[in-house]
Amino acid sequence: MCRSVPIHILRMDNGQPHPLASIPALQHDVRDNFTEIYPPYMSVSQSIVAVLFRESGQAEQVIDEDWLFVWNWRTGSKILVSFPFPYTPPPL
Repeated sequence: MCRSVPIHILRMDNGQPHPLASIPALQHDVRDNFTEIYPPYMSVSQSIVAVLFRESGQAEQVIDEDWLFVWNWRTGSKILVSFPFPYTPPPL
């Protein structure tokens, strides 16, 4: 099962929904066995938004994974979904 995490498309000057976005929020589905979603890394270039999600689970069979999603924020169409790749923390 999954739950959905919205990514709201807002104007930078007033925080209101962006008038050029065809939908007010993009959706990212998260599997229920992940217990924590860390704040995403996001980059915007013209009409493209790329979001890197890090998902973490507490169960032994669940490992931390990173997912890269790319959308056209104006049309709402998803352009790219990466395969999950394990997160390796940087050395101390």
